[in-house]
Amino acid sequence: MQASPAVTASTPLTSPALAAFIRGIERRALVVAEYQTGEVLVAERAVAVAMRAFVPAAVDQPMSEWPLQFWRLLSSTPQLRQPADEGQWPQDLLHLPGLTDGQRLALLLRIGAGLDEALAAQVLGTEVEAYCQWLAQACPRDHQGQPDAQAWRGLAEAVQARVRELSPERQAQLERLRESLVSTGPQAPQREPAVPVMQAERRERKPPATRSPLGQWLWLLTGAALLAGVAWAWLSSSRESTSAAGTEQPAPAGLEVENPVRSENLQQLELPPPAAPASVEPVVDPAQAALLEQADFLAWVAAGGPLPVDESNEQPRNPAPQAVALAAGVAQAN
Repeated sequence: MQASPAVTASTPLTSPALAAFIRGIERRALVVAEYQTGEVLVAERAVAVAMRAFVPAAVDQPMSEWPLQFWRLLSSTPQLRQPADEGQWPQDLLHLPGLTDGQRLALLLRIGAGLDEALAAQVLGTEVEAYCQWLAQACPRDHQGQPDAQAWRGLAEAVQARVRELSPERQAQLERLRESLVSTGPQAPQREPAVPVMQAERRERKPPATRSPLGQWLWLLTGAALLAGVAWAWLSSSRESTSAAGTEQPAPAGLEVENPVRSENLQQLELPPPAAPASVEPVVDPAQAALLEQADFLAWVAAGGPLPVDESNEQPRNPAPQAVALAAGVAQAN
């Protein structure tokens, strides 16, 4: 028989894992108990006692320990440890009543329950060597006293056939036993409905008290006074901040300022007097200025006009050479 994974079964009796374990082991347990005692009613009673003792203990145990715990409880019942002598066995299993109680139980744990030598030895509380010795003593023998493998195989097949071909009456008995285990087990705590609690809270709540008009007016006047005080304080503080120059601005009450803002008056800067505007008159050479004063006259002479006659002095007889000399001097000056 293979062990289940090592998972702690902390679920209630109605857990799927525990229900599946009981459903898978109940037939083999009933057949082992029946062929150990030889009585059907005694076997059913022993299985019921073992299951009722196993289910509460399995809740706090790992699943890997469930097979050992169940078969140990079943094997330790008085019905299986010391069966009565009035038992009856089928014709193909007449080898079983000829064995001792310990040998028969060791054999049924092997061929009926499907346990290996190590687990069966733990169930019986003995060593593996002792359990193997019991199996050797319970093995069928031939006419020469040697272990009969064919008889062993036939005995195991007969027991397994009883497990598979369990009658409907026996199956119904096991189902009723399983249902009784679930119904008598500890039930999970149920939560109280939330609707009555909500209704109780609604009943406990009181309607809000109505306020009188006088109280409302008092609240309004108090709020207006507070607003006026705040506005007056703000205006006075702003006036003081603008009038006091170079002083540190006080922080509002309850407010810590790490870097206060300071205000200082700016000094009047002394600017140099504006410079006199520079003269824009052009600088003219004196010689050129004299020529400019006679520009009209020189232009008239150059155009070939006659020189004016100075009536105050004696006039030369031939004025043309003087005009030519004057024109030549003007040309050289230019």
